[in-house]
Amino acid sequence: MGLKIDKGIPVPTMLPHQRRTVEIHAALNAMEVGDSVEFCLDTANKKGQMYSQEGSRFVAVARRRGIKLISRRNSEANTVRYWRVE
Repeated sequence: MGLKIDKGIPVPTMLPHQRRTVEIHAALNAMEVGDSVEFCLDTANKKGQMYSQEGSRFVAVARRRGIKLISRRNSEANTVRYWRVE
């Protein structure tokens, strides 16, 4: 059983969530220890606690890359900030 090789098939453009991941990788590449980024708390979980979808994605990418972060919430401004610590 052989594989069929197709020629002339264009590569699809990136989906919006893939572009965001590329932006996160670029931000993590540029961050030095002590640098931080801030995200809006935009979504409520089942218990009603607010969190940031984009911030969660940022943390997941950082963890996969072995980058350590620490976070602090600012309830007055409704934001969460992540600092690179290593």
